[in-house]
Amino acid sequence: MLCQRNFHVRFPIFLRNHRKTILLILFVSMMTILLNVVVSIWLSCFHDLHILSLGTIKVIDVKVYDGDIIVTQDQKQYIDWGTVHPGLPVNRSLYIKSQSNVPITLNVSIINLRLLNSDGEDVTDKLLVKEPLSLTWNYSGAPLNPGQEIYVILTIRASTDPQFYEYLMYNNVQEFRFDISIIAKEQ
Repeated sequence: MLCQRNFHVRFPIFLRNHRKTILLILFVSMMTILLNVVVSIWLSCFHDLHILSLGTIKVIDVKVYDGDIIVTQDQKQYIDWGTVHPGLPVNRSLYIKSQSNVPITLNVSIINLRLLNSDGEDVTDKLLVKEPLSLTWNYSGAPLNPGQEIYVILTIRASTDPQFYEYLMYNNVQEFRFDISIIAKEQ
């Protein structure tokens, strides 16, 4: 009982003596909350920043098949990357089989990149970012023997460069297309 009575007496004194500190804590807390709200609203403007995609596959001395490869009626192969968000990796898989009669190593790259706006117009020539998309895979670089096949996972990632964000928004980029080049080199 004595503690409760002292609390009622001491609390107003505590508030009076530490008024500036309490006001500073309240002010900083309110500013933090306000800043979080403003940043959240600002970032919500970018949550729809994504680009649809498609990747045609071109190969030399190897065969690619299965996994996430889609084959058209005219036997063209492509990978639908779905929606790609800047900075977030998207994985697709496929099998590669050596059609060479000697051991080979493989190299993968993006060629013929085209960025299309909402009207379907190619706006790639306006791009100033050096590497808007990166394509990697889990292939170790080990030689493939004749007829050998491997399972690989390709990973694409769109750049997080602020200039790329600006480019996407300013040009209303809605889609990208490119060719995936897989080339075999003799050992």
